[in-house]
Amino acid sequence: MFGNVLLTISILMILHAAFSTYEREFHICRLLKAAGRPSEGGLPADIVIEALFAFVLGTVAATIRAPELKEITWRSEMKKRYVDAASSPPCFWVSYG
Repeated sequence: MFGNVLLTISILMILHAAFSTYEREFHICRLLKAAGRPSEGGLPADIVIEALFAFVLGTVAATIRAPELKEITWRSEMKKRYVDAASSPPCFWVSYG
């Protein structure tokens, strides 16, 4: 539950950073070009920090939300199977000898 809340917050923060970038690029740069002044390069620091923080928060939330890892060793597989099933050849196997 906590991971879902953090993931939702991080998604909203990324969407807000994207909208802020759009607003800045479309409106402010357009007004600067209309005034004959060169547009400033790069994004403001607050938008960059918000996007980076949202990325880190989303990574933490996805880690919290992930299910427990399964054991993938040979020993754990053999706990689920019988020896006869593991050592028997396929039914189409023909042995000449």
